[in-house]
Amino acid sequence: MQPPRVLPERVPRAKQSGARTRERLSRTKLILCVLPRRLRVNPLTPLLSAYQVAGAATATEILRLARKQAYDGYIVHSPLGWLEAAEACRRIRVFDAHTPLIVYAAERSVSERKDVIAAGAHAYVARSDDVHNLPGTAGQLIMLAELRSMDAMSARGHAMLQKLVARLGQLRQGTNAESTINSKSEERLKLEAHRLFADAGGSRANFERLWPAIYANALRHVGQPQA
Repeated sequence: MQPPRVLPERVPRAKQSGARTRERLSRTKLILCVLPRRLRVNPLTPLLSAYQVAGAATATEILRLARKQAYDGYIVHSPLGWLEAAEACRRIRVFDAHTPLIVYAAERSVSERKDVIAAGAHAYVARSDDVHNLPGTAGQLIMLAELRSMDAMSARGHAMLQKLVARLGQLRQGTNAESTINSKSEERLKLEAHRLFADAGGSRANFERLWPAIYANALRHVGQPQA
C-alpha cells in the first residue's frame, strides 16, 4: 500500500507576497562614491567589499550614473576639491530623496557634520577616528531603507495597484485601442507609481527592484498581454 500523500503546507498569500518582496530587495547592493578628481583608484572599494561600487568625480558624472542605474547608497568623500560635500549632498537630494547618503571625511569637523546633515546626509564618518565603521554604517542604513521600502509597499501597494489598473484601462480604451501598452506609456505609469512609493519613504533602488512585479500584477488585473 502506498503511503498517504503529504500535501505541502499552504502559506497565506500575504506572507508569500512579503517573502517575495524581501527576496527581491535582498539582491546585490550598489553604492556610488563621489570622489576627488585627483584619486586614480577608489580608496573605499576595499572597505565596501560586500557591495558593487562605482565612482564619480564630477557633477555631470553623478547625474549620468544615477540616471543609468538606481543606487542603494551614496558616499561623498570629503574634501572633494571640486565641490563642498554639503553641496554634493544637496545635488543628490534633488533627484533622490530617500536613498542612504553618507559623508566620509578625512578629518572630523563639527561644522561640516552639521552642514551635511542639514543638506540631507544620513551619517558622517571620519577616517581619522572611525573609518572601520563605514561598512557597518552603510549596511545599517541600507537595511533601514529596505524596511522603509517594505513599509511603503504595505502602505501604498494597494493604492499603486488601483491607480495602475485604472490608468491601464484608460490607455486600452484610447483612440488607438492598442493590444499592448507602449514603452512611453509604461514610463509615465512607472513615474506615477514611483511618486506614491517615494511619498511613503521607499528608496529608488528598491522601487526599481519591485517595479516589474508591481507592473505585471497590474497587467494581470486588466488582462493586458505581457511583453
